[in-house]
Amino acid sequence: MWGFNISSEKTVAVPFTDGKGEVTLTVNGTLIKCVKETKILGIIFDKRLKWSAHIDYVVTKCKKYMNLMQALSGKR
Repeated sequence: MWGFNISSEKTVAVPFTDGKGEVTLTVNGTLIKCVKETKILGIIFDKRLKWSAHIDYVVTKCKKYMNLMQALSGKR
Protein backbone atom coordinates (compact mmCIF):
# COMPACT_ATOMS: atom_id res chain seq x y z
CA MET A 1 0.00 0.00 0.00
CA TRP A 2 2.81 2.47 0.92
CA GLY A 3 5.49 0.85 -1.25
CA PHE A 4 7.21 -0.71 1.77
CA ASN A 5 8.34 -4.33 1.40
CA ILE A 6 9.44 -6.43 4.37
CA SER A 7 12.34 -8.76 3.65
CA SER A 8 11.45 -11.90 5.57
CA GLU A 9 15.02 -13.24 5.18
CA LYS A 10 16.56 -10.22 6.97
CA THR A 11 13.78 -9.66 9.51
CA VAL A 12 14.23 -10.91 13.07
CA ALA A 13 11.99 -10.62 16.11
CA VAL A 14 12.96 -10.08 19.72
CA PRO A 15 10.00 -10.98 21.92
CA PHE A 16 10.30 -8.90 25.10
CA THR A 17 9.12 -11.59 27.51
CA ASP A 18 10.16 -13.27 30.71
CA GLY A 19 10.99 -16.42 28.75
CA LYS A 20 7.75 -18.26 29.37
CA GLY A 21 6.01 -19.55 26.28
CA GLU A 22 6.91 -19.51 22.62
CA VAL A 23 6.22 -16.81 20.05
CA THR A 24 5.60 -17.65 16.40
CA LEU A 25 5.49 -14.81 13.89
CA THR A 26 4.94 -15.01 10.14
CA VAL A 27 5.05 -12.42 7.36
CA ASN A 28 3.49 -13.37 4.03
CA GLY A 29 3.53 -17.01 5.12
CA THR A 30 7.26 -16.97 5.99
CA LEU A 31 8.33 -17.76 9.53
CA ILE A 32 10.25 -14.92 11.22
CA LYS A 33 13.32 -15.95 13.22
CA CYS A 34 13.18 -15.10 16.95
CA VAL A 35 16.53 -14.12 18.47
CA LYS A 36 17.71 -13.24 21.97
CA GLU A 37 19.25 -9.91 20.96
CA THR A 38 19.62 -7.68 17.92
CA LYS A 39 21.12 -4.33 16.99
CA ILE A 40 18.71 -1.66 15.77
CA LEU A 41 20.11 1.74 14.78
CA GLY A 42 23.28 1.08 16.79
CA ILE A 43 21.49 0.03 19.99
CA ILE A 44 21.52 -3.58 21.13
CA PHE A 45 18.17 -4.79 22.45
CA ASP A 46 17.83 -8.09 24.28
CA LYS A 47 14.71 -10.02 25.22
CA ARG A 48 14.76 -8.92 28.86
CA LEU A 49 15.44 -5.25 28.03
CA LYS A 50 18.68 -5.23 30.01
CA TRP A 51 21.39 -2.92 28.77
CA SER A 52 24.43 -5.05 29.62
CA ALA A 53 25.04 -6.25 26.03
CA HIS A 54 24.82 -2.69 24.69
CA ILE A 55 27.05 -1.30 27.44
CA ASP A 56 29.67 -3.99 26.77
CA TYR A 57 29.55 -3.10 23.06
CA VAL A 58 30.03 0.62 23.78
CA VAL A 59 32.88 0.00 26.26
CA THR A 60 34.70 -2.23 23.77
CA LYS A 61 34.27 0.37 21.04
CA CYS A 62 35.56 3.17 23.31
CA LYS A 63 38.58 1.12 24.39
CA LYS A 64 39.65 0.83 20.74
CA TYR A 65 39.60 4.61 20.33
CA MET A 66 41.35 5.18 23.67
CA ASN A 67 44.18 2.81 22.66
CA LEU A 68 44.49 4.61 19.33
CA MET A 69 44.66 8.02 21.03
CA GLN A 70 47.29 6.76 23.49
CA ALA A 71 49.41 5.41 20.63
CA LEU A 72 49.17 8.68 18.72
CA SER A 73 49.87 10.92 21.73
CA GLY A 74 53.18 9.33 22.58
CA LYS A 75 54.78 9.12 26.02
CA ARG A 76 54.33 12.75 27.08
